[in-house]
Amino acid sequence: MKQNLLMSSIKSFKPGVVLLWLAGLCFMLSGAIASTLPADKAYPEFHVGVTGIWAELTADGVLTVTQITSGSPADGQLQVGDVLLEVNGNSLEIQDPRHELGAAIDTAEGTDGTILFKIKRNTTEMNATITLSTIGSYSATWPLDCEKSDIIITQAADFLVAVGPRGGYTGALDGLFLLSTGMPEYIQAAETWANYFATGTCGSHTWNNGYIGLFLGEYYLATGDTNVLPTIKALCDNATARQYYGGWNHWNDAGPGYVQGGLMNPAGLQVLTRPAGFIRPPWT
Repeated sequence: MKQNLLMSSIKSFKPGVVLLWLAGLCFMLSGAIASTLPADKAYPEFHVGVTGIWAELTADGVLTVTQITSGSPADGQLQVGDVLLEVNGNSLEIQDPRHELGAAIDTAEGTDGTILFKIKRNTTEMNATITLSTIGSYSATWPLDCEKSDIIITQAADFLVAVGPRGGYTGALDGLFLLSTGMPEYIQAAETWANYFATGTCGSHTWNNGYIGLFLGEYYLATGDTNVLPTIKALCDNATARQYYGGWNHWNDAGPGYVQGGLMNPAGLQVLTRPAGFIRPPWT
């Protein structure tokens, strides 16, 4: 597709405004009932954001470092097996320490970047300090009119562009994120993802097909690039052929007793195509 066609098509396309507003609205509405682990609930390995720490929580409330991302702020400061006791003077030996960790990250990024941990290494208690990049605090209206949100979006988009497309639903979500920024340079970069997925055919993996279809549909709406239409048609045909009892199996044809009616990705694909003019498909 010629660049001038793409650039002229995206001047009025700003889906990121809607997507980010909805994300912020959902967060604010759920703020009073934020997810909290039940008492005595173990939690498997999870990533502590930009710190580079991976940790797990046992049922008896012990928060232990399981791995450290190489080159991250925690690299060289914490070790696998360290037990995290406090962050910035606040106990992590609580029902759900994830909230304290998240608050510490936000505070550090909005001040001097410093996070102070109290840890137990083997049998010795000690302090460990990690330093994050300072990118400011969230605004009262985040993610709208928020410099920190803009920085995070740009950093994430730059990372995806540098790495390039990957297959499956995760790669399709990457492409959707690039489109959602509303920024011409990233919408243009999404053409690489569209070309990657636009093979004219599709498999029978419901999750992959659903998200790939959503991405290609949004990409078509944003750019008018007809190169993706044969693949969108193949995805719609596949969804129609494999529908049983109002739903789809995870993959292949339906099997008795296994996830009937609960997976809506292909249905979402067909709903999305309607505003794209596909009530009378453009490939006919």
